Amino acid sequence: MAANLKALQLAGIKETKCEIGAGAYTRVLEVYYCGTSFAAKQIQPSARLREGPQRTKDNYVKECQLCIELRHPNIIQFIGIYHSSDSSLPVMVLEYMNESLTAFLKRCPNVPLATKMSILLDTSLGLRYLHCQTPPIVHGGLSSDNILLTAQQVAKIDVSSLVVAKVVDIESKKSQLGTVDFLPSSSTENDMSLDIFSFGAVTLHVATQQWPTPESTMSTEVERRQCYIDQMETGCMEELRSLVMTCLDDDPVQRPTIMVISETVKEIKQSSMSTVTCSVEHSSNLTNNVVLTLKGSIYSIGTVEEAAKKEHARLLQPWLESLVKETVESETLHTALAKVYIDSSSDPDQFLRENKFYDSKLIEKHHKKEGSCTKSEQGNGDAEDSPFKTEACDLVKQGDINLWTTALDPSNPNRKQLIDQVIETAIFQTDDAEKASVAVKAFMMADLPNELVELLEKMILGKSAFADNRNLQNLLILTAIKADQSRVMKYIDCLDNFDAPDIANIAISTELYEEAFAIFKKQKVNSSAIDVLIAHIDDMSRASEFAEQCDELAVWSVLARAQLNKGMVKESIDSYIKADDASASSEVIEAAKGNGNFMDLVRYLQMARKKSSDDIIGRELAYALEKIS
Repeated sequence: MAANLKALQLAGIKETKCEIGAGAYTRVLEVYYCGTSFAAKQIQPSARLREGPQRTKDNYVKECQLCIELRHPNIIQFIGIYHSSDSSLPVMVLEYMNESLTAFLKRCPNVPLATKMSILLDTSLGLRYLHCQTPPIVHGGLSSDNILLTAQQVAKIDVSSLVVAKVVDIESKKSQLGTVDFLPSSSTENDMSLDIFSFGAVTLHVATQQWPTPESTMSTEVERRQCYIDQMETGCMEELRSLVMTCLDDDPVQRPTIMVISETVKEIKQSSMSTVTCSVEHSSNLTNNVVLTLKGSIYSIGTVEEAAKKEHARLLQPWLESLVKETVESETLHTALAKVYIDSSSDPDQFLRENKFYDSKLIEKHHKKEGSCTKSEQGNGDAEDSPFKTEACDLVKQGDINLWTTALDPSNPNRKQLIDQVIETAIFQTDDAEKASVAVKAFMMADLPNELVELLEKMILGKSAFADNRNLQNLLILTAIKADQSRVMKYIDCLDNFDAPDIANIAISTELYEEAFAIFKKQKVNSSAIDVLIAHIDDMSRASEFAEQCDELAVWSVLARAQLNKGMVKESIDSYIKADDASASSEVIEAAKGNGNFMDLVRYLQMARKKSSDDIIGRELAYALEKIS
């Protein structure tokens, strides 16, 4: 045990006495280790221990050793332990988190569906990691209180409660296992099925943003929570509703495994982000109906060009085609329709080759841009590309993943030409989100990251129906991070509908620090942006300039903390004063006195005295004034 204790022990912990939270058996304080903020969880002195002091300490260290070996993006990282005069047992040091899921759902009354699905997926993946250990680790107390979130709403499961449950003599079995509202009413099981039940209750809480208090008069667990389940009847919520009901099954054997749950949640999340919004489709259909009533109106190139400026040219297509079918042989009309076909990439080649009425000179720049063949070029068209273009269009239109797999097989001698035609022309032939997603999936399955970047760039930066698709924008940036990092900054600059916090964190993990900074700055998450400058780019000069530009209290506080950790006492005091932040008074006092920097300390303490009635600040101010006089 002594060897294990030594391996877990952390030296140089700085306690701030700043309490983050407290419960019946534990309290959590903020501490600093190696200049970084962490959460320190200690057993309350009033908590009754299960066994004698030495046996309790042995069990405590054993459970801490188990927790420190758990490493997963959705499990709160257990850093180590240290000894404190306030606790008979060592204090657990954990990754610092922003807030609990409970607090987040209460603070934000209208959480977007995408954020809800990300939180549930994160939680399921963390639980899956625990259940896949050998032997499986049962959390036993999963609830919204011990699912914690980062500032970017990445969800992580707190496993430190496993340590507490092993050493504290908790009166109620239910209290030991977790919040009673997230547990079955009468079952005493404590295996993986219990965690599944709790995940179902957490899903209810996230979906409805109402605490899932069960109705005591009902018989089954589903019936006891029926009023919340009934609120999940539309869209993706309906799919989640079925999942919740299986998780809450009275029979533990009938509950799904966490592997099934995580895959189901992933599919629901993807489906919720894969299609163009219904409002856009409705708007397009409405516009189509309107233009079909304009048969008697004057048709002109100007009308089409004006629509093209608003990226709605393709909506004129039904109207123009209806006039062509009526054998209207106006050059203006046919030229307008040719322009629509070219600008919307609606398979213009056949029309341009066979039609006799359009003005080929007027649309010359369009056919050159889009690679189409006009009637004046029919004699020397590119015959080699034609069959590949046709095959590529057929692939996209059919949306058959098996055909895609065959076409993109490395043994296909024409694979390159086919890929080129898909990217340049064919992908624009569909407005069907499902068929477009099959094409993207096929490129991913064929392990063609560079080509996938080209395809997604065409779909998003070109004139396609999917330009604003959030899922595709995410995929474009992530694929570029993997395949061609030189493009990432360009995409960050020109795209606006991607999951910025998640992408920024991934950029940090791949050492694309400037890109991460650019994302946070663009989204005006300035406290995270300056943290990148300080912690990753390590440029205090840029950080100071950025703080001056932003002039936000939170940004000055982050800068002040970093300057203090680097021994830049005067600069730190200046920043703390600009931040109007007296939270680190004890550390500032210690550092300034150590440097003999009493002039600046007086300025800081004068600010701090306005915010706190602490006698220490008054005494230290008097002492500093005496020193400078």
